[in-house]
Amino acid sequence: MIDNATVNNLTIFYMAIAFIIQFILPIAVTIYLYRKEQISMKPVVVGVLSFIIIHTVIRIVLEQGLQSTPWYKDLAKSNGLLASLLIVFSVGILEEIARVKGFIVFLKNQWEWKDGIALGLGFGGMESIFAGLSSANKIISSLAINYKVFTNIKIAASMKKLLLSTAPSVFLIAGLESLFILSIQIGLTLLALYGIRIDKHRYSIYAVVIHILIHWPVPFLNKLIGVWGTEALLALIAAIAIVLSYKAKEWYADATTVHIFR
Repeated sequence: MIDNATVNNLTIFYMAIAFIIQFILPIAVTIYLYRKEQISMKPVVVGVLSFIIIHTVIRIVLEQGLQSTPWYKDLAKSNGLLASLLIVFSVGILEEIARVKGFIVFLKNQWEWKDGIALGLGFGGMESIFAGLSSANKIISSLAINYKVFTNIKIAASMKKLLLSTAPSVFLIAGLESLFILSIQIGLTLLALYGIRIDKHRYSIYAVVIHILIHWPVPFLNKLIGVWGTEALLALIAAIAIVLSYKAKEWYADATTVHIFR
């Protein structure tokens, strides 16, 4: 049955929308802010490289290291809540290190509001673009299934099952979630940079705590209030992050930069 099935056209349409949000939108926003706010491209590049490096480390340390150890497997079976907290906490710490080191090591003279926006856009934008590449792969696979336009592509059975059995709205949700996470990443980057400017380490702790409070409950919220309810909550958090990121322009103007974060 699955061999002759085709992917719903609405599914492909929603994947295309997700791709536009995930891949094209971050690039478009970067170009707009480069022209409108005269953001420097250096913090954007540092953000992109920081994301790539830190998530390579995360994949090696967490997926190939931590998650393969017997004690973590036992913990995941006995206390999934604690096991997921450990993963989310580790990711939050590593991401915060990447943001702070990016500013201190490579951007010593670029600690303005627009530099925080730029690095956050590069960091979160690269995360979104990776998700967009995944959406593009799903679109190509769907076209290969439906229209045989890529006859040389071998589609894994798991991918085919995913494309045929997943509700179309799930792919749209993935695109929207990338947009929300991008907004939150920019906000967290501005928070980290503000701490660097006034030499207060606690702002990095705030950023990690916020990361945990946002990401850790998601699987449980999905069960409690449903996927759309969870995404509505993420949308609200993203909206708050956008408003605060805009307001931060005034706070940065009032804050006095002291010495290098040590």
